[in-house]
Amino acid sequence: MPTLVIHRFDPARLRGLRVARGWSQSELARRSGIVRPAISNYEAGKREPTDRVLETLATALDFEADDLRQQVKVSV
Repeated sequence: MPTLVIHRFDPARLRGLRVARGWSQSELARRSGIVRPAISNYEAGKREPTDRVLETLATALDFEADDLRQQVKVSV
């Protein structure tokens, strides 16, 4: 059966990179311009950021957007 690899947003990676910087959600919000409740929802997996928001968060963290994604293999 063929397998397709997709890249999905990974809430744990967002939180991990933020914590590695020593930043609170409020600090990431200040640096990115994304409101803190949205960041909280992204980290909790309650919402998924758009590609534009993901780019903004990655830029604020000084990473690439792909660093906030995980590879998922899907059987097709």
